Amino acid sequence: MQETEIKQLVNDLENRDNRIGCAAMKKLLAESEKSSVVKQFLPHFIKLLIDENSYVRNRGLLLIAANARWDKENFLDKNLETYLQHLADEKPITARQCLKGLREIARVKPQLHRQILRTVKTTDVSGYNENMRLLLEKDLKDLQNLFEKD
Repeated sequence: MQETEIKQLVNDLENRDNRIGCAAMKKLLAESEKSSVVKQFLPHFIKLLIDENSYVRNRGLLLIAANARWDKENFLDKNLETYLQHLADEKPITARQCLKGLREIARVKPQLHRQILRTVKTTDVSGYNENMRLLLEKDLKDLQNLFEKD
């Protein structure tokens, strides 16, 4: 994938047309599976986490997690708190995407286990409706169990 195409896809992540943003994310995720070329945009993906649109935040969360394996400079380590804040995002789907991403981050960055586990154990999901709260509680417990197996 050409760098100009990657830059355009990164810009498209913030497109308010969710079809365009989602398509860009999928292409960037596919490229992130194969190579480290998307990793250079980790600072941009961190900025996506403060977007008012939860779909944009979700894209940032998933792309950060997908590129954690390539992060040899430990950029994510220094910005993990920003990522972890989304365990209690106002949108429960975003909180679930955060949990999904944390599984990948934990797999490739064992040095972050303690910090992730501490936050997982103290995350309060009581403010969500019952259905989502139960799903999030299960997700949190599953992630906690993953750490305790290590």
